[in-house]
Amino acid sequence: MQNLQSATAPSQPMNVTSTTLSTTYGGNNYSVTVSNTPGGMMMFNGQMADTSVLTLTLTKNGTVVSTDNTTAYYLTNPYSPLGLSGTTNGVAWTAIITSFMPFRRLWPPALRARCSPRLTGTAWATPSQPDGNLHGDR
Repeated sequence: MQNLQSATAPSQPMNVTSTTLSTTYGGNNYSVTVSNTPGGMMMFNGQMADTSVLTLTLTKNGTVVSTDNTTAYYLTNPYSPLGLSGTTNGVAWTAIITSFMPFRRLWPPALRARCSPRLTGTAWATPSQPDGNLHGDR
C-alpha cells in the first residue's frame, strides 16, 4: 500500500496502457479492461482544453455486457477540470463542471495533506432529455 501523503503526481498527460482484471463469481467469469490515453487539444464548452480518453469494457463469460468511453476535458496550468463527455452502452452524455475548489496552497502542510480538491457543481445533458438543456446541481 502506498502512502498517499507522499505519492507523486503522474506526469501529464496521464497514460495507462490497456489492463484487464478478471475474477470468477457465482460460476461466472467477469473481466474488465481499462485504458486511459492522452488526447489532443479540443474545444469544450467554449474553451480549448487538454483531453484524455478513458475506455472501460466489462465482459461476462466472454460476452461484452457494458462499454464506456469517456473523454475528460481540463486545463493544466493551473489544473482545472472542465467536464466529461462520452458514451455508455451507446448512449451519449456530457457533464460540464460548473465549479471546482483546488488545493489551498497557503494552508499549512499538515492540513493540506488531509484535504483534496472538491468538485462543487456539475451540469449534465443526455439525448433522453427532451428540452436539450443542461441540468444539474448548482
